[in-house]
Amino acid sequence: MTNFTQDLKNIPQNTNTDASPAVTPLAAGEESKITILAPSFTEAAIMFHKQNLSTKGYRLISRIEPHKFFASEGSQLSELFEGKALYAVTFEHDSKLANETAAN
Repeated sequence: MTNFTQDLKNIPQNTNTDASPAVTPLAAGEESKITILAPSFTEAAIMFHKQNLSTKGYRLISRIEPHKFFASEGSQLSELFEGKALYAVTFEHDSKLANETAAN
């Protein structure tokens, strides 16, 4: 499994590009699980911090790995995102973690 914290230490500081979508804040407790999709490992990892997910009580529950996505249409599958693999990372809301974070 990827060491999330160690990987963040190795990320170049200037990872922003003009092509990056605007950051949309997530409300605390909005969903029990969220998955972030990004074109690179670095961008997927950085988004956790940009959204302050740890202070909102989310914890990492998956590896940051490339995935291809498909939509089910009856007995057929159609490729999403023009067939490009995107890095996906899933986080789960942990109410105990959220309470601990709020107390600090």
